[in-house]
Amino acid sequence: MQAQPGPSLLEQLPISTVCMLADASAVDIPALKRLPTSQSIQVYLGHTAGTRIFPAELQAKQLAFCKQAAEQVPVYQLTFPHCREALPILKELLENIC
Repeated sequence: MQAQPGPSLLEQLPISTVCMLADASAVDIPALKRLPTSQSIQVYLGHTAGTRIFPAELQAKQLAFCKQAAEQVPVYQLTFPHCREALPILKELLENIC
């Protein structure tokens, strides 16, 4: 296989922001933190196709894609407790970045 599936698909959806969910305890306060580009690249790499099985050429292309994505689309870490009381705060946090 010489190319990744995806770029050849007819429909590509634009995105403006990515939120990475982080673990939180029931006593944590919901928080939203923008990640630096270096961490954003790691998030994209960790959540895209299994790069470990790619040949070296495709790994390089995938890394370049993730770098470009991280530079163009901000990644935020969203920490929140899984409780109903946190929902209004989560709503406000997410509305502020959209």
